[in-house]
Amino acid sequence: MKKILVTLCLFSLVLTLFGCGSKPRYAENYSVGAHGDGWSILYTDEDGVEEIAALGKTPQPLALEKGRLYFTDNGKLVSVDPDGNDRQETVIGTMDASGIITYVDDENFYCVEADNTRTCWRINKADAADHAEIDIPRAFRPTDYAALLNQLRLITGALEDKIHLRSARAVLDSNGSLLSLDLEVLGFERRDGNAMNTWKTAGLRSTISPEGSHTDYINENMILSLSDSTVSRMLSLEDFLTALETLDNALVPTGRAQGTAESFCVTYQVEEYESALTAQLPRVTAAGESADIDQKAPHLVLAQVGGCDTVFTDSKGTACGNPTVIQLG
Repeated sequence: MKKILVTLCLFSLVLTLFGCGSKPRYAENYSVGAHGDGWSILYTDEDGVEEIAALGKTPQPLALEKGRLYFTDNGKLVSVDPDGNDRQETVIGTMDASGIITYVDDENFYCVEADNTRTCWRINKADAADHAEIDIPRAFRPTDYAALLNQLRLITGALEDKIHLRSARAVLDSNGSLLSLDLEVLGFERRDGNAMNTWKTAGLRSTISPEGSHTDYINENMILSLSDSTVSRMLSLEDFLTALETLDNALVPTGRAQGTAESFCVTYQVEEYESALTAQLPRVTAAGESADIDQKAPHLVLAQVGGCDTVFTDSKGTACGNPTVIQLG
């Protein structure tokens, strides 16, 4: 994950900081900057620039909390007093050296390791010994579905932006936030002047992080001639993402979870998920409201991973349970 290099100033007001027996320190004068052959927390005033604490080869956000400055050092949470003299360290589980304070709320720091798009280390501000590796909280990873749709449209390059799904698989984390998409799509190529039009098949593989999404395009080099009536029975890409966004906003996956889920899968026309459907399974709308069976309406399958009995194992080796039919339309 790209590191967030903004200052995390936790004071509601600019406060005067006093080190023991030293001159007053002002929060607004602290910064992170290049110093020597690395990066440091610096204090700048009329007397010049003073190094308060060395950060190493990588810059970090500056976190100020209750008169102390916080940063990480090789898997430890470190705090120093305003003068940098009183140093306190706590080893944070198995957090590696790349983990830095990336998010913050009233009670916790959240440290994210480089290239980790899913989990972070939650560290209690009042007691750093209270820490755990968790999925990044929903508040810090909202999904921009409109931007994701535009990215998928652009990379597919379908005429008139007409993209339909042959199959789809979305993976959500334990909080119900979107982690990845695996799509088999039809992209409209041209009209043939008769009842059959030309569509190109492709695969789209997206990973979604707190900073945005990245998609790989797999050209399957297959051209299909299909009638409008055949394609119209398939779910469009836009309708699928709209349903995902509605599920996300309504907290449907976590709201229907049994026990403590590790993650969730939402699929469209994926064989092993469809094979698990029975008439007795609950049916809800994308907003989570109960729905009557409508065999003509398109549907998705929501399945839970972990925290429940296994109903089936999919082709990726994922043990799934607690299936729910998400009826659309």
